[in-house]
Formats: sequence, C-alpha cells, structure tokens
Amino acid sequence: MNMIKHCIQKSVVMAILFSVLFPNGVMSAEQLSISIPELDKLMEEQEKVASFEVNIVGGRIVSFPRAPNGWGICINNELSGMARIGGNIILTVALLDPNYFTDFLLIEKAAEESFDVSVKIGTYKLVSHKQRLLTLSMKDLSIKHLRKE
Repeated sequence: MNMIKHCIQKSVVMAILFSVLFPNGVMSAEQLSISIPELDKLMEEQEKVASFEVNIVGGRIVSFPRAPNGWGICINNELSGMARIGGNIILTVALLDPNYFTDFLLIEKAAEESFDVSVKIGTYKLVSHKQRLLTLSMKDLSIKHLRKE
C-alpha cells in the first residue's frame, strides 16, 4: 500500500512540475531532415570533410542515423530550445565525401519558437595539408519537412 501511495505522490509532483515547465502544454513539433546539397560545389578538388558543427535555434536533434566510423561526435539538446551537434575525425582515413551530408540529420522544429540552423564544415586536403572552414546558413541547406508531431 505504501508503494502505491508513493507512486501517486510522485505522479502528482511530476504533473505539477510539468505544468510549471510547460504552461502551454507539450510543444507541437515538426520533424525536418537536413541536407547540404551544394557542398561539393563549395569544396575544392581533393578536399574532404574533417569536421562539422550544426547549431539549431528553436529545435532539437532527434536522430543522427549514420554516425561515421573514426569520428568523435557530440550531441547537445538544451532545455532552452537550442541544440548542437559536432564531430571531427579521429583518423585521417575517416575523412568524408560531401555526399555524406544528404539527409544526415533529423531535427524537430518547435512550433512557437524562432528557428535557425547554421553549419560549419572543416575541410582538409591530404596532399597539401590545407584546411578551410566553410560557414553555411539556412539558405545553403535543404530542409525537408517530414511530419508534424
């Protein structure tokens, strides 16, 4: 009997906490798939991707379905509606071709938030050891609407 009473008390506390944190209910979210369709045109010949960072305002990361081998990846979904995913190579044999960034990230856009996605791509040329940083905005991305939750 004490266990049932304890569970009911926890449920009431959680309900109160939820109503304080989310006074308008659970945010309605739209799922989006992110691609960088013209990345190959922005890169030089023999250049590969050595790092990337995606910053999201007004959303969260739902899935990163194809995490590459030989990469360190860090995902951070903040309660504030900001999210970040970043990664870089551990070994040079793990450099990525630009076509990897087709439907590479699934995010949720919060319904009542301002929304922005920005991307930084670090490139590397094995022959010359030349490195570059490409900064991309939403206009450089393909954002495919999948469904609304």
